Amino acid sequence: MASPHYGERWANMWLDLARYADTNGYESDEPRTHWAWRDWVINAFNRNMPFDRFTIEQIAGDMLPKATEDQRIATGFHRNTLVNSEAGSKDDEFRDAAVKDRVETTGAVWLGSTIGCSQCHDHKYDPFTQKDFYNMYAIYNNTAESSIDLTEQLKVFKGDNAELARRKAAVEPFRKVLATQTPELDAAQAKWEARYKERLPALDIAWKPAGNVSTEQTTFASDLKTISAIKLEGAAQPATIQLQVWTAQQLAQQKQWLAAEPQWGAWNELGPFQAAAE
Repeated sequence: MASPHYGERWANMWLDLARYADTNGYESDEPRTHWAWRDWVINAFNRNMPFDRFTIEQIAGDMLPKATEDQRIATGFHRNTLVNSEAGSKDDEFRDAAVKDRVETTGAVWLGSTIGCSQCHDHKYDPFTQKDFYNMYAIYNNTAESSIDLTEQLKVFKGDNAELARRKAAVEPFRKVLATQTPELDAAQAKWEARYKERLPALDIAWKPAGNVSTEQTTFASDLKTISAIKLEGAAQPATIQLQVWTAQQLAQQKQWLAAEPQWGAWNELGPFQAAAE
C-alpha cells in the first residue's frame, strides 16, 4: 500500500465505471486531455480518502465553499461524457445526450441501479419513475457547456502559487519590451514582406480568373498556363465545368465521341487542353 502504484491499480476499476477515456468518441474520436481528473482519482486512493468525501467532491466539488483547485478537478467525473465535434452537429442535441449520460452513470455508480431505464418509462423493477429520472436530469441540466475547449493543455498548476506569481511579475517588464513597436521592427517587417512577395508567383499555382468573367467564356490563368473554356452549346441542362489535361489520343477519341453524340453539344478547344462537363 505504500507504493504509488497501489492507487493506479485500484483507480483502474473506478476509471472504467466513470467511463474515462483519452478520446472524445463518436466518428472522429479525437484526443481529449483529461489526465488531471485521472490523477486526482489515483491520488485519492493513495491518500485513502474517505468515501463520502470521494463522492461529494466528484459530484459537486466545485460547489463547495471556497472550493480548491483539486476539488474543482474532481468534478471532471462529469466530463467523461462523449463529445461530438463533427461539423454540422447540433450542440443542444449532444448536450442533452451528455446530461442524460451523467444521470445514468451517477445512478449506476452510486446507486447500483439501471436508472437509465427510466429515461423512457417508469422502471419495471427498481423504485424509480420517469419523473425521478428527469428530476435528477434537472440538476445536471443547469450546467453551461455548449462550447467545450478541446485544447491539449490544461490550466492546472501543481507548484507554489506564490512563487509562480513572483516569476510572472518578473517577466512582465520583458513582455512590455517585446510588445513595443520600434522603427527597427517596422523596417524589418517591410523587408520581410518585400522578400516574401518576390516568392509568391512561384508559390501560387491555383487557377485564378484573368479578366472579365462571363457565362459565355471564362479564361483562367496560373503561372504555368492560360486556358480558355468556351461555353457548352446545345446542352439541355446547365453543366458544371471542369478543366482537364488530355493526351492527343484522348482528345481524338473525345472528338469522335462528340461527333457520334451531337446532343451533348460541342466544346471549342484550345491547345492540348479540353474542357469537359460533369
